[in-house]
Amino acid sequence: MDKHGFTVLAQFGDDEDTTNNYLYKTIAPGFPPQSIVVNEIMYTPAGGEPEWIELFNNTNETIFLEGWSISDILTTPAQIFFDAGIVIPPESYIILTKDFSILDFHRFIPSFVFEINLPVLNNDVDGIILRDDRGAVIDSVKYRSDWGGTNGYSLERKDVKVNSNQPLNWGTSLDIEQSTPGRINSVTPKQFDLSVAALNFNPRFPVSGDDVFVSAVIRNNGSSDANNFNVEFFIDTDSNNVVDYLLSIETGLGLASGDSANITSTFAIENITSKVLTAVRIFYLEDEDTLNNYFEKSVQPGFPEKVIVINEVMYSPIDNEPEWVELINISGETLNLKNWAISDILSSPTINLITSVDLFLPPDEFIIIAKDTSFNSHHPEVTSEIRFANFGSLGNTKDGIIIYDFREGIIDSLLYNSSWGGKNGFSLERISVDEETNDETNWTSSLSINRSTPGAPNSIENAPSYERNSMVINEIMFEPGEDNSEFVEFLNLSDEPVNIGGWRIEDEKDNISKLAQTSFHIPPNSYFVLAADSLVIEKYSLDESALISILDVSSLGLVNSGELILLKDVKGNVIDSVWYSDKWHNDNFASTKNISLERINPKLNSNDESNWSSSTNPLGGTPTVQNSIFTDNLNAESNLSVSPNPFSPDNDGFEDFTIINYNLTQATSEVRIKIFDSKGRLVRTLLNNQPSGSSGSVIFDGRDDSGEALRIGIYIIFLEAINEGAGVVENMKTVVVVARKL
Repeated sequence: MDKHGFTVLAQFGDDEDTTNNYLYKTIAPGFPPQSIVVNEIMYTPAGGEPEWIELFNNTNETIFLEGWSISDILTTPAQIFFDAGIVIPPESYIILTKDFSILDFHRFIPSFVFEINLPVLNNDVDGIILRDDRGAVIDSVKYRSDWGGTNGYSLERKDVKVNSNQPLNWGTSLDIEQSTPGRINSVTPKQFDLSVAALNFNPRFPVSGDDVFVSAVIRNNGSSDANNFNVEFFIDTDSNNVVDYLLSIETGLGLASGDSANITSTFAIENITSKVLTAVRIFYLEDEDTLNNYFEKSVQPGFPEKVIVINEVMYSPIDNEPEWVELINISGETLNLKNWAISDILSSPTINLITSVDLFLPPDEFIIIAKDTSFNSHHPEVTSEIRFANFGSLGNTKDGIIIYDFREGIIDSLLYNSSWGGKNGFSLERISVDEETNDETNWTSSLSINRSTPGAPNSIENAPSYERNSMVINEIMFEPGEDNSEFVEFLNLSDEPVNIGGWRIEDEKDNISKLAQTSFHIPPNSYFVLAADSLVIEKYSLDESALISILDVSSLGLVNSGELILLKDVKGNVIDSVWYSDKWHNDNFASTKNISLERINPKLNSNDESNWSSSTNPLGGTPTVQNSIFTDNLNAESNLSVSPNPFSPDNDGFEDFTIINYNLTQATSEVRIKIFDSKGRLVRTLLNNQPSGSSGSVIFDGRDDSGEALRIGIYIIFLEAINEGAGVVENMKTVVVVARKL
């Protein structure tokens, strides 16, 4: 039926006003519901893309939309009428967009694009109503974010014939462009449909001179298997955005329905030195949607990883100081940081440019990235380059920093934990730029009296290097009682104070406990205790002058059966090590729970089991004071000496052990030391062909070879040293007296 007009005329002879007796109105047929449908909605665009809506003409007629309108439904609906000139061809798409910048976000839009003042679409729940020029509803949809289409992806309709408000008829776009304006939707079922899902490079972030392979992820969106298709790789050799060089063709490929495959070019882009445009194209005769068979992407050489590294982080500032990060150029060359960026890591990265202009950083120079300009008032002494960027908020327990070059290639990244150091106003300093950034042993709290060193060498660089055994492990409580806690005692054997800031103990399971987070000096011949819990203070009546660090943890992770403990300085050097064992305890003790292992002589071998035994102190340990079983032999000048002599191995804590010192004429020898009773019978072999230098010490516990206590009496110590190279044999004898209380 065509358009018709109707006239109504009222006639009445006595009518005093005939001007309102006439009415003319036309009536024309409209299009049925869903003649045009809402087919795709971009309601949460990203990166500056505008909101847009795609309509599809379900009919075989061209429809002119002048006078038609579109509106949202929440919260305050806005109805927008279409101007003349908006037309939609049969079985075709049109795009309604807030502005034409949509064209900047898509390689190709094969339909008409119209700019109108679209209503603002909500990101959680909203709707779209399409009305014709009569005001009749042609299509409407009320969407929800759980239908899909969030975070820069469009919401696509699967079937234009199915009800618009059926949630299962909608889904998130699967297209590589994250939407399909003007073309068949990626979620629309097809029998044959291959698409390019991703275009990647290996290496992902190349440097100048690299050979770069191009790979494409090909997805089979169709309901049937795809057989005998080709994938072609192209490059633009002169960067004019026109692909003009065939890199390789991968032929005879097959892909099952719903599956995807990574196809890599046979040949690489050789010796890349500048930005190169690459493209991939699928050739498949049966494909029902060829518009998703082509994709372009540029690859550009940038900076190698670790040319700049994260060197210091202030993540837990105090006194209103802003968070900041210090970087250092270790490349040996001046680097331009233009368009480099920085971000935190947890819980979601906040990325911001460090600078958008040329910024040249010479070799070995620092740059500080601070959250705001208040950094300057806190650190007026800094003369290094300073930039300000919002890189997110750094967590005080765990977080990280990522540094990106101009391609968003990751140059360095750090994922730190507060257990590494850097809390309460102290910065976290890197120990070595040559070691891994994410090695927790490569970081420590600043040792500076200013709590940080922005723009200057890290305080750790000025930390002295200590000799092995300058500080030794002297006592170990690995099986405490309920009134006690695990602890390890250390003794400074050097003649100078030892700064244990950043020092740590490690076990074979990589458990780490720091002795001190910041500078902490142990005087010569002084003891220091690292304890898990403050119970040790009350247990051993320790006063405020005691050098002790309480970690406030359940344990140090010490194993009751024994394990390796390494003492390392702040630079990671091993200062002492002990592989202790529960078998080192005195056999005469019925129970060794709550009894520490004490070192008999701290100057003798740490891993000599004869140099350790159970504490005889009534409290079961001697933290911060001399060990209860300490024994020494000060007679180092005699060729063979014994001290104390007599000694009384009765486990009373007094002279339970004796030390045998010897001095030889040869630089190296093999030494035998044997103990004989007064009748010349061999009762104990202390050393048997033991390699030795020109001097040495051996501990004797007053037991025979079977572990039984020797009787009271005089015993002969016989030493034989042989240097086979020089043909020298040295023999020495002395006596020792074993005594006990009567």
